Amino acid sequence: MVGFNAIITQTIVLRQFLTVFAGNELVIGVVLAVWMSLTGAGAWVGRAVARRMREPPLALLLAILGVIPLVIVFLIPVLKGTLYPAGTMLGLQESVAGSFLLLIPYCMLAGALFTLAVHVAAHHNSLGIAAGMYSRESVGSVGGGVLLNLVLLPFLTTFEGLSLLSILSAVVALVLSLERGGVWTRVLIALLGFSPVLLVVLFNLDVIAQGFLYKGGELLVYRDTPYGVLAVTRQGEQTNVFDNGALLFSTHDVVQHEEAVHYAMVQHPRPRTVLLISGGISGTIPEILKYGVERVDYLEFNPWLLEATRSLAPELDDPRVNAVAQDARMFLNRSDARYDVVLVNLPDPSTAQINRYYSVEFFRQLRSHMNPGGIVSLGMLSSVDYYGEDARRLTSILTATLRDVFVQTIIIPGTRNYFLASDSTLTLGIAHAIERRGIPTVYVNRYYIDDELLAGRSAEILSTVDPAAPLNRDFRPVAYYRQILFWLSQSPFNPWAMLVAVCLVLGVVARRRTLLTTALFTGGLASAGAEVILIIGFQVIYGYVYLASGVIITSFMAGLAVGASVGRRVRLSGNVRLFAFLQYVIGAACMALPFVLMGLRSLASFANVVYIAFGGLTFGIALLVGALFSIASRLQAGDAATVVASLYSADLIGAGLGALVTAILLVPLLGVGGACAVLGLTMIISGGLTGWRGEALLRSRVTGG
Repeated sequence: MVGFNAIITQTIVLRQFLTVFAGNELVIGVVLAVWMSLTGAGAWVGRAVARRMREPPLALLLAILGVIPLVIVFLIPVLKGTLYPAGTMLGLQESVAGSFLLLIPYCMLAGALFTLAVHVAAHHNSLGIAAGMYSRESVGSVGGGVLLNLVLLPFLTTFEGLSLLSILSAVVALVLSLERGGVWTRVLIALLGFSPVLLVVLFNLDVIAQGFLYKGGELLVYRDTPYGVLAVTRQGEQTNVFDNGALLFSTHDVVQHEEAVHYAMVQHPRPRTVLLISGGISGTIPEILKYGVERVDYLEFNPWLLEATRSLAPELDDPRVNAVAQDARMFLNRSDARYDVVLVNLPDPSTAQINRYYSVEFFRQLRSHMNPGGIVSLGMLSSVDYYGEDARRLTSILTATLRDVFVQTIIIPGTRNYFLASDSTLTLGIAHAIERRGIPTVYVNRYYIDDELLAGRSAEILSTVDPAAPLNRDFRPVAYYRQILFWLSQSPFNPWAMLVAVCLVLGVVARRRTLLTTALFTGGLASAGAEVILIIGFQVIYGYVYLASGVIITSFMAGLAVGASVGRRVRLSGNVRLFAFLQYVIGAACMALPFVLMGLRSLASFANVVYIAFGGLTFGIALLVGALFSIASRLQAGDAATVVASLYSADLIGAGLGALVTAILLVPLLGVGGACAVLGLTMIISGGLTGWRGEALLRSRVTGG
């Protein structure tokens, strides 16, 4: 039940943090790191309690564990909305501190419960009990993941699902209390388990909690969709659309809508087909239709967005407009349509999901769907909104990436800096071209725009471009990295200082290590790092990690369960060689991961194949780690509580460090390939250490000699 509860809580907490931090995937690494580290610390606390209590109150503790998630998930948006002004960008410091403070009660209790359960079970049968309980916890996690993905997420709101979780926890706790516990314990368990249902029936907790994030506006629509949290607010006459807390677009922003459309459309002598990626509901489609186009393919990633906001855009009923709820890259993979103008109307590449639309691979995909003389337009926030160096580097990266695919690239400064790319000639004489074509506009005309001044500002921006800037790629997202640095700059953070801190943690761990705990520490580090990379890889290929995170985490827990079960049945003769071999295989799997991801990207149009492959990869790596834990628990000497506390905490602390370092340092600095190489090499070195020191030293270490 602890595993069942934890997988559901972890996934929902991750989704809630993604919403509060505007979809920034780095938060996944931070939350997973804090979660695993605190759970590992809780396992040690459970060991101390087990020494003093022969019969700990497992039933009551389990009922409490079932209620805490509802409190955490409610507090995440409430505290953000209460402590910070609306629209505030939270940095790394806030994500670490917030997740740490909010997750302490749950994770510490969950870790302690695992150790206490092993302690109680060992009274009846101590042989291999740690491996058996590890396997049962993982099986429970799989069951929770199945319920989450098949029932809770598709059919229930967040707090309805959490109230159901509290009921299930209470029911199991009541069954346990029949064997151990009195009447008042059962009454308290019932109150804890069923009171959340009353709250959910009486109050719409989802809307109340999310309302704190959008203070100052009326929350018209709130929907927790499989693709992210969709929110629509109204402030006066303006309607704002948010996806995972990030502003997608607003209505009645005439200046931005005209710039986003006319800078590109006026370049083409006779545009007939247009591809619009996002933002059509905001008012851009009427501007496009002024050019007498024959067809506009308008793409929105989230189908619920079109459904919830269609009334805001009557132009969607125009027969020339084809509104499609599909990811742009998937749409282009399956379409043979060709376009004269492509308008990418998305936020800056501040997440791995959005970075997919600023990569050289995507630009090449666009070019293959463009008619001769076709034009691509995309915008990023104007330089005045950035620190100078960040703006210069990001502009250089995007310019270099576009120039790698297209013959000509120009930058038109406005409310955003608009990057136009084409294989034909482009002009900065926007006002003159608009007047010559007779296009009616409010802002983009000669009364507001001076073509000579525009050309001068454009030349000034281009003069700062670094000709040696790297290309932005799917699995080497340097534009995303620049955005990460900007995010990190909001807090007093130095990545090299963090690297030093990591080395210090490793030094402390090394002082108390045995070969077994070292192997599990590095195994947890490599597997959690690989899990983060798989989540990012899925995001790059399909762009909806919000939906996939639960499936990937569930596959991981299934692998742990099977691996632990297999490890219990392995004969221990020749155990050093087998133990080292498992570490080598995990290392090799990590190092092969980038090549597998590249292959899966080429198969993106075969969705079912890719889904199965991602699940299989996650399952396979976790299976090896589960087997590693199971074998180690049979080799380690000591009482059951001590064994599980030392090994379980080493595994989880390593996993926490792996998730954090992979998300914050390795992927941004080295890319996916470099990150996988570091993780794989770490595991191979650990395996080499095991094989080199030999069985005699291993047995000496595990017996305390």
